[in-house]
Amino acid sequence: MWIAENGEFTEFACTGLDDERRTVGEYLMELEDLVTRNVLMHCLNPDRIVVRGGETEPCAGALADLYIDLGGRVEWYGKPFPAIYRHALKLAGSPSIEEVIAVGDALQTDILGAARMGFDAVFVAGGSTLARASLQSSLKGTAWATGIRWRSSTPFAKAQQCNSCRLHRTAT
Repeated sequence: MWIAENGEFTEFACTGLDDERRTVGEYLMELEDLVTRNVLMHCLNPDRIVVRGGETEPCAGALADLYIDLGGRVEWYGKPFPAIYRHALKLAGSPSIEEVIAVGDALQTDILGAARMGFDAVFVAGGSTLARASLQSSLKGTAWATGIRWRSSTPFAKAQQCNSCRLHRTAT
C-alpha cells in the first residue's frame, strides 16, 4: 500500500502490503488517518492471505477488513464478487452455468464466489487454505484436486468426484 505524498486524495487503491511492512498492524496509524478523512479504499484483491515463496502473508483483503473495522469505506473488486464473474463469462462467450468450472485454492474468495454464482468448483488443496481433510465434509458439490497439470490435448485434469458432485466430466 502506497499513499500519495501530498495527501490530497479522496480515494485510493489497495493491492496488498508493501515490501517494508509485512503485518497489517503496521498500517494502523495510516489507516486511522484515512478513516478520519473519509477516504474510500478500493480493494483490488480481496484475498486475506496469500502464499508467496512458500510463506503465508497478509494481502489486500486483510487491510480492507481492518479499514472497515476502523469505520472506513471499502469498494471490493474481484472474487467472490459477481462483477468479476459476469465479466469473465462475457469474455468466454456467455457459456451456461453448467459449462463453467471454477478452480481455486481459497475458500473465502474462489470457492465462495463459485458457490454464489452456481458454478461447479474444483478446490485445490494447499495454497492459502487449510488441509483438505478438515474441510472436505463441509464442501458438498466441490471436487478436490491436489494439483492440476496442463496438457496440450486435455486442458483440465480430471477431478475426483465428491458426494453429489457434477464434476465427473473432463472439460475440453
